[in-house]
Amino acid sequence: MGSNGFIKKGANMVLEPMDILEKYGIKKVRQITIEDLDTSPKIYDLKLNNMKEEYRAIYKVLYEPLNVNEISIKTNISITELYEKLFMMEIEGLIKKYENKYVIKKRE
Repeated sequence: MGSNGFIKKGANMVLEPMDILEKYGIKKVRQITIEDLDTSPKIYDLKLNNMKEEYRAIYKVLYEPLNVNEISIKTNISITELYEKLFMMEIEGLIKKYENKYVIKKRE
């Protein structure tokens, strides 16, 4: 029964995230860029120029969820130093860890 049962009840096939958005009438999606972070306090009311200099390189690469190794490669920061900075950024509420990846924490 499985999938066929869901289809019989009116389920829609989803092959990519846009399929879900289209179901709700959303036709156009814009990805957030680092420039948005600098200029739009509505998105993350934290601006890069108000951030500690040592965190900026890390924050700039977290426009997508990344694990420690990926962040290290993109920022050229050693794993040891990176763990220290990520820990402090978590404490300060700038980022959060989700499924072993770090993401920018939205202000609520």
